[in-house]
Amino acid sequence: MDIYNLGGWHGLFILIERKLKTSAINVSCPSWIKNLYTMFLVTVGWVIFRIEDFNMLLEYLKTMFGIHRADWIQYQLGYYTDRRIIFILVIAILLSYNMKEKLKIRNLKKISVETIEILENTVSIALFILCVITMANSTYNPFIYFKF
Repeated sequence: MDIYNLGGWHGLFILIERKLKTSAINVSCPSWIKNLYTMFLVTVGWVIFRIEDFNMLLEYLKTMFGIHRADWIQYQLGYYTDRRIIFILVIAILLSYNMKEKLKIRNLKKISVETIEILENTVSIALFILCVITMANSTYNPFIYFKF
């Protein structure tokens, strides 16, 4: 597939969403469903963009959704996940939402905006340092330039 097909994929869903907004059908859903919908479309869009052969694309999508078991998959999901990975994923999902608005901290009047910003910056710096320490201790090197 090429970039034009990905553009067609993107354009198709823009048309569908605009039609739903202007139609008489009132479609409203929670934000977490909208997030799942977006992540689903982005993931499938990346696969469409990456795989060039249409038959391979169909096989890959079938494998992604559990319809087909491919021979080239060596390990199951349990091989890649453990308690640490699941914990990190849960924390990442919780922190990916705007916690200020969810908890309505600004309306409490007990905590100033500056205190909230200092807390957010401190947590961000702490998480960054934790990421650097974890990356330095692991044998895997994610930087592409070190592979040449």
